[in-house]
Amino acid sequence: MIDTLYGPPPDGFTRTIHVGEPLIARGKASGRALVYLTAAYAQQTKWCAERGEAHPTRLARNQAFELCREVVPRGAGSADLLRYLWATEEPADDDLVVFQGDPEFQQLFGPPA
Repeated sequence: MIDTLYGPPPDGFTRTIHVGEPLIARGKASGRALVYLTAAYAQQTKWCAERGEAHPTRLARNQAFELCREVVPRGAGSADLLRYLWATEEPADDDLVVFQGDPEFQQLFGPPA
């Protein structure tokens, strides 16, 4: 999944979503796969928002949030990686930064460090 995630948009995040969603449906998604899928939905959110596509933006945001709600209670590892991707200032790792101003993400992750 990581191989497709950082491909050119929209193909990169679209391919990652197409690989990740069936894993979830079959109950075979690892914590890392959930992180990659969350990052793909975050990339889709940003990409759609930049193009003024409100409905797809909201759908992708909701998918990312639901995945975060599933991963964060599990604790260390994947949850820590999601929080890093949300709070980082590193451009190469800033997939979830698009959600920093979102109150639900703020409540889930706490303030960015």
